[in-house]
Amino acid sequence: MRVAFPAWRLLHPRGGVGNTLWQLLQQYAALAPEDQFRVFHDGAPLQPPPGANLTTSVVRAPLVENNLTWSDSAAPRAIRRWGAELVHNVAYTLPRGLTCPAVVTVHDVSYARHPEWYPRRTARWLTAGTRRALQQATVVTDSEFSRREIAALFDTDPTRLAVVPLAADPIYTPTVDPTPVRQRYQLPERFIFYLGGIHARRRFEHLLTACRGLLPRHGADLVIAGPYDPAALADSGLGERLRPLGYVPDADLPGLFRAATCFAWPSVYEGFGLPPLEALACGCPTVVAEASSLPEVVGDAALRVADDPAALAAALGRLLEDDSLRRELAARGPRQASRFSWTTTAQAMLRIYRETLEQQV
Repeated sequence: MRVAFPAWRLLHPRGGVGNTLWQLLQQYAALAPEDQFRVFHDGAPLQPPPGANLTTSVVRAPLVENNLTWSDSAAPRAIRRWGAELVHNVAYTLPRGLTCPAVVTVHDVSYARHPEWYPRRTARWLTAGTRRALQQATVVTDSEFSRREIAALFDTDPTRLAVVPLAADPIYTPTVDPTPVRQRYQLPERFIFYLGGIHARRRFEHLLTACRGLLPRHGADLVIAGPYDPAALADSGLGERLRPLGYVPDADLPGLFRAATCFAWPSVYEGFGLPPLEALACGCPTVVAEASSLPEVVGDAALRVADDPAALAAALGRLLEDDSLRRELAARGPRQASRFSWTTTAQAMLRIYRETLEQQV
């Protein structure tokens, strides 16, 4: 079986979707040594994870302004030349011009549910690509929540959609020593941790509002990791209690989770939500929104709150002041995270690949 992955710049650097592809490749090296897997991308030269069956190919396209044109022109031509038997796009859409069976992972459909969160052209392109995938490919999603959303917004039979959950990388563990990371970033003794971009759906403004009275009262700071606009933080009202770290290498994240007093993830729309699962795997007490897929992911191992700054502040306050609650959640977290594994996810995906090919015979 020869499987192609159109990845554009998903692996430079790896975000959430790029990490999904990377984790699958790592598993395929061991689980499917007789099959061939090639990543087609438009980034810098890339070494895939170790594995004789894993290769990469750089595909350039002139005047490409973004992946909208690369995915529908240059990538399909290169994939055909390689002789792929199956294409798996891990990023929402079915590229045009493919001549072999395809699998598409649709992590969520926020662009269809909330197009106001996206540039108009991007929302239209993603919606059209997802609709094309539902008509012509096998569609996989990360959660029961996303399966319901896809079915409702695209008028699709939910039984046609496969749910294959994601997982935390094994580097996320409660045994990690946080001391090196605490020293490297000069972290405060007590802090709330937030990881990710500052998007409307992540409710970062709610977190800032919740923290304004909370942090001085409890002698804590808010540490955030991920891309940010300094101008957007200038009026946070938190002063020196806000500590933006910018981009943090994946290798440092387990130490950050271990050093944090608690982790806040008030996002209201997630297809899965890996950061909360990673926090749980590290034994970091966590607060999430009672929304979208997050209850599926965290179960009873995290506090779940309404989409409201006051509710978020109350939950974070409980964690900052209640040692026994933090200990209880720190024990529940790794047990909940252990219910998900990349090996199980990859095994399920390989079955879907083979079933998709068999349907074409």
